[in-house]
Amino acid sequence: MHFEGEFLVWAALAVFIPLALSVIIPGVYRTWVEYRSRSQALDVLRVYAEKGQEPPASVTSAISAVASAGTPFFQAAPTPPGTFSRPTRENHLAHVAGSVVCGLGAAWIAWWRMPANGEPGALVIWMVVIAIFFAGSVAARLVGVFTTPSGRLRDDR
Repeated sequence: MHFEGEFLVWAALAVFIPLALSVIIPGVYRTWVEYRSRSQALDVLRVYAEKGQEPPASVTSAISAVASAGTPFFQAAPTPPGTFSRPTRENHLAHVAGSVVCGLGAAWIAWWRMPANGEPGALVIWMVVIAIFFAGSVAARLVGVFTTPSGRLRDDR
């Protein structure tokens, strides 16, 4: 029983450490990129100041756009026009398909490793939790499938 408790602790760490790092690393990287772009903008202004010239309006507007681009970490940045498309039914269905495969795989592993007698082990418990997570993901994406317009034009059947 002692071994199983240690396994659960290490399994929890194996799940939660990557989840925490998946939030921390992009935040640190985004902060570094914003710092670097602002430093480069200041370097451009410094070059004009050393020459004793006024920067052109296009350079000033580009630098002001870089300076005002910073948003708080958990606030969603506005989507630039033309860069990303809104989620479509097809996008949601692709996520549904992936979640169904992962959820069924986890459920199969749980069923395969379920002992005939006695309590289930840590692997079975984790696979059931993962299967429930992917089932919830499927449910959420199915809402998106039925509430999001299709990405195709109506005449493109």
